[in-house]
Amino acid sequence: MNHQGTRTLQTNRLILRKVTLNDIESIYKYASNENVTRYMVWSAHKDIEETTALVTKWIQKYQEPDFYQWGIALKETNEVIGFIGCPRYDDKVESIEFGYWIGEKFWRNGIMPEALKEVVKFLFEEVNVNVIRSCHVPENPASGKVMQKANMVYEGTLRKNVKLSNGKIEDGVTYSILKEEYFNSY
Repeated sequence: MNHQGTRTLQTNRLILRKVTLNDIESIYKYASNENVTRYMVWSAHKDIEETTALVTKWIQKYQEPDFYQWGIALKETNEVIGFIGCPRYDDKVESIEFGYWIGEKFWRNGIMPEALKEVVKFLFEEVNVNVIRSCHVPENPASGKVMQKANMVYEGTLRKNVKLSNGKIEDGVTYSILKEEYFNSY
């Protein structure tokens, strides 16, 4: 893979970018919502200090060429309303996994599929990955619909594969897209 790090990406409505300390309040506004974090592996932020620590950590990690964590910002306001990141990769088989979340008031309006498609494009065209994967828990089928809109294919369900922030271990409904599928679909 040709690691590029977190580079700014743009779509019609969005700027996918590195976060800054100026984004802490808007991130906290959405990351502290338990509806947003219900199906996540991390808990809702209890205070703004928790958000500050996370953003500070990410700012330091942006120096690393294999760190991918985008704040999803609306072009019209530049407010960060969610994230998409790739916490795991395997250089041997050129695979990468992603996860995402978005503020509740932005659900069901196509923002996350728009962001995901741009990240998929970047990962295949610039980073040169071979396969991109992600999963969701069965209770969150909307996340699977986002993956399907990015032309990802259902691979299967890994039983008891995801530990949520509430401590429950759930199945992981897994989707992927291969490099050749991406280039054949666009």
